Amino acid sequence: MVWATGLWQNPQDLLQDEYLKKYRAAHESDEIIGIIENRDLKKANILKQNGQTTWKYKAENVMDFSFGTSDHYLWDATSLVVDSIRNRRVFVDAAYNPYSNDFYKVASIARESIKNMSFVFPAIPFPYTKMTVFNGLSEMEYPMMVNDISLANPSETVKLTSHEIFHTYFPFYSGLNETKYAWMDEGLTSYGESIIAKIIDPEGYQGFYFMDIYQDKIGYDFDVPLFVNSEYIKKPVYYYNSYPKGAIFFKMLHELLGNEDFLKALHEFTDRWNGKHPIPHDFIYTIEDATGQDLSWFIKPWLFEYGYVDFAITSIEQNKVIVEKMGNYPAPIRIEMTFENGKSQIINFTAGIWKSGNSTYEIEAPLGMKLIGAELINLLGLDVNQKNDNHFKK
Repeated sequence: MVWATGLWQNPQDLLQDEYLKKYRAAHESDEIIGIIENRDLKKANILKQNGQTTWKYKAENVMDFSFGTSDHYLWDATSLVVDSIRNRRVFVDAAYNPYSNDFYKVASIARESIKNMSFVFPAIPFPYTKMTVFNGLSEMEYPMMVNDISLANPSETVKLTSHEIFHTYFPFYSGLNETKYAWMDEGLTSYGESIIAKIIDPEGYQGFYFMDIYQDKIGYDFDVPLFVNSEYIKKPVYYYNSYPKGAIFFKMLHELLGNEDFLKALHEFTDRWNGKHPIPHDFIYTIEDATGQDLSWFIKPWLFEYGYVDFAITSIEQNKVIVEKMGNYPAPIRIEMTFENGKSQIINFTAGIWKSGNSTYEIEAPLGMKLIGAELINLLGLDVNQKNDNHFKK
């Protein structure tokens, strides 16, 4: 069997009728159909022809062609509507080793991922006619196809599957340059994957790739600005910048703008740059143009400056908590306030509280509540010094 970028043009020439029927049924079905199952492998009678065969595929608006082949893989397939206005369906399949512990669920995971990408985030109908998840020896995205390893942790399977499929939008729909600006490509994809994977697997999602090792490196000299050309960054710094730091930037921007304005701006960006090759400034100018906002106070430090996030609670005065921005990166905060009656309340603020260039921010206790203490929760794991994150009255 061969699986490849594009739509298969001659299945009727190669597949035996039993498998051709299931293949065609999967194009119209919301259910997962096992086209090749274990019992079929034993028959060894899947193709009409032996020896040399010709496989024809057709794809539009793709930059690369990929294929995978096997004489012993299982094959699951399904489809779904990705555009409720045009009623357009996308074919989704998974080809995998029978001994894989996780791939028997991958066709379903891929289907759910594409559904949520089309309707939730980025809320753009999946732009291609099909997606094949091939069980290979590494992890890499291609047009209409991804190559994924088998994993022991089911949550990691959800994460990897959704991550690689999300690359369909970035870089294949919008031609981002991962070589130079990996934080755009991997950052947007890591953030998108975090949304999709948490919907599919809310209890098991493990967070951004490489975040656990990046946290200990935040603020050091090799924690370079996002704008640094990715070609000149060696691993593991490349991983820090491209994945968790890039994803955090987009997450904060999303929260800052709100869902409606962020999606509006992201849709404008993908519409303008579909099939083209945007650079970071094109993204910046499009987001500002679409939202009508000057975001330089947020974008300039995160993209172009060395720095870090550090907040401190410096005092509690007149029933107000005084939070100081010690680092130069603006970021959201989450604070837990404790009151005299023993109750507490958690409040979240977007990075917008630093928009005016202020270095301090005052948070008033709710009316009628006497404040005795407060503590900053290390939101996103970014705060480099947590020793100054709480203050309680003696």
